[in-house]
Amino acid sequence: MARMQNQLWLATLKSKDKISQLTMIRERYLPIRSTVISRSDSAYFCPMLVVNGVPLAITEDLNEKLRNDLTTLLHDASISDIAVLDTQANVIFCRPFSGAILIVAKDKTVQKKLRRLKI
Repeated sequence: MARMQNQLWLATLKSKDKISQLTMIRERYLPIRSTVISRSDSAYFCPMLVVNGVPLAITEDLNEKLRNDLTTLLHDASISDIAVLDTQANVIFCRPFSGAILIVAKDKTVQKKLRRLKI
């Protein structure tokens, strides 16, 4: 996704309710399709996804089992809050900044499960 498309996507995500946000996040990060868009292109901007303080490095080569495990962990009943950072603050996450999605899960064991997945 190009930089401007990414900014528009983040703005749209920010304006949605929690269930719609999770749907958009799943569609972008955990697509159910055999071909995933390559993220190796230098023009590809993708927000950092962080769940309970665990940054997730989701790439196009993520196997189907890990996709299913993440989908199982990240559902509307397990998430208490989603924050979308669409503009760069004083703290620099990465350059160029492409946004960040911070997800807070209700169940604290989600953090342990995510670390075990080694994503």
